[in-house]
This record gives sequence, structure tokens and C-alpha cells, in this order.
Amino acid sequence: MKLRSYYNRTWPLLLILTFLSGCVLPWPHKTWRSVESKGRVLDERTHAPIEGAVIFNTGHPDFYCLSGADGRFWLKATYNQHFGYTMTPPESHDYPQGEVWMDGITITHSNYVTRQVGGDPFDSGPFCDAFLLRKNGEPTAPHPAVIFNGDGDILQDMGALPYLKEGGIQIIERYTDAIDKRPAKLRLEFVRAIYDPRLTAISNSQGALIQVWSRNGTNWVFRISYGFWSPKVNEVKDGARTYRLEFTP
Repeated sequence: MKLRSYYNRTWPLLLILTFLSGCVLPWPHKTWRSVESKGRVLDERTHAPIEGAVIFNTGHPDFYCLSGADGRFWLKATYNQHFGYTMTPPESHDYPQGEVWMDGITITHSNYVTRQVGGDPFDSGPFCDAFLLRKNGEPTAPHPAVIFNGDGDILQDMGALPYLKEGGIQIIERYTDAIDKRPAKLRLEFVRAIYDPRLTAISNSQGALIQVWSRNGTNWVFRISYGFWSPKVNEVKDGARTYRLEFTP
């Protein structure tokens, strides 16, 4: 009991001395460096699995994996290892400091055109279930597309409507935080599975950030955020805002 009492009295003093001296406070821990990426690599036209594709972190090619016979791959997450914290007022830092890899992934195969995904807030990127590659020498397959506004009204159809369920464009969640970002979630429901959905904001002067939030079969949910500098125009659900959806059937 005396020993515990001694530590209870001296620990705050040691912590203060460490903080003031700028020393390292031992505390082994790890932090995230890159997220995992997994899915399937498929032929763009036939949707057949591609075996032996190389998938690597775009900024760090030495960190890679291969797709299997079923086209599936798993590029695992990586972490920074730290010994402790540098207690330097007014902030503390991990010691040693780590890295954050935000470069997305590159997918390459000798018979296909190399593709880079992720590393772009407007790209659904590593959150896709399947990644399509175009065979060398083949023209790009036509992509159905549709343009709609924040009320879900179709403004222009370029072959996409047959794939969308009736009433399949829905704002399912909205926020009203005027200080930070004001995100909404947009659900797109399809009559059959589609690949590589790309949702972008048209005339994006207000800096819409669009990311895949979830996917479940024929249902895709996108998270749309506008920065705090945006005018208060009823957030994402507004007829003046327009979006373009493009995908591969």
C-alpha cells in the first residue's frame, strides 16, 4: 500500500516534468497509415474474373498483392508503429511520427489498360465491390448516364433510366449543421447489379465532396457534403444543384 501511495503521489509530478522538458513519454501504440482495399478485378466487357492482376498502393508500389483465379484481392491495411509521445507544449505528437498514404491504388495486368482508383474525393475508388479493366486495344465501352437535381427530378437521360428503379433517387438523411459541413446521403436503387457508379456534382464551384457510403446488391448510398462556405440553399436537397451519375452495366 505504501508503494502504491508513493506512485500515486509522484506520477503527476513525473508527468508534469516530462511535459515541460519536451521528453518522450513511453507509450507504445500504432496509428493508421493506409486503409485496406479489397474486391474483384473483372473484364470491362465480359465481367469475367482477371487472375494475376497486380494491385498496389499508387504512391508505394512495393506494397502490393495479386488477384486470384476468381479475380478477388485483398490489399491489407498498414499501420505506423510508435514508441510513445513527444510531450512538447502546446501539442503532443506520436514518436516517431508516421505517414498517411492517401494515394489510392493502381491495378495493372499485361493484357489490360492500367487503372488508378482512389486518391480522389470524387472517385468511389477502393470502396467498390468490383474494379473493371479494359483489354488492350479495345475501345471504351459506352457508359449509361443520367443527370438529375437535388429533388430527384431527371433532367437528362443518356441510357441510364432502364437500370434505375422507379423513384430510385432518394435523399435518405440530411443534416443542418451550418458551422461544419452539411452532408446528406443519397440512395440510388437499381433493377440489377451495376459496376463502377460515378456520382459527380455539375458546376461544382461550391466544392461538393462525394463518397460511396455503403452498397448492398442493387442499392448504393453516396454521402454528399458541402463545405461551410456554401450558401444556405437547403443543403443537398435543392433543385438548383445538379448531379451526374455514370456507371457500367
